[in-house]
Amino acid sequence: MLLAFVLTSAMAGAPTHATMTTASWTQLVTKNHSVAGDVGVWHAMLDGTDCFRGSAVTTDATPNELLDVVTDIVSAKQWSHAGVT
Repeated sequence: MLLAFVLTSAMAGAPTHATMTTASWTQLVTKNHSVAGDVGVWHAMLDGTDCFRGSAVTTDATPNELLDVVTDIVSAKQWSHAGVT
């Protein structure tokens, strides 16, 4: 199962899905998460907005557990070095 999420700055309008899909992403770091496993953190500047994408491949986590990972921004501040604030 592939887990992906995008965090964008609230200062500007969100980039479109097409813009995100065709963007050139740079991997910043890979971190281990207790539920999601190894999570790759990626960055792209899209339409003047800093965007961060995380992805992980896992077969052990349920969809609900993965949703908890994506929405747990407080925890991401502890394990991510992608500038999540």
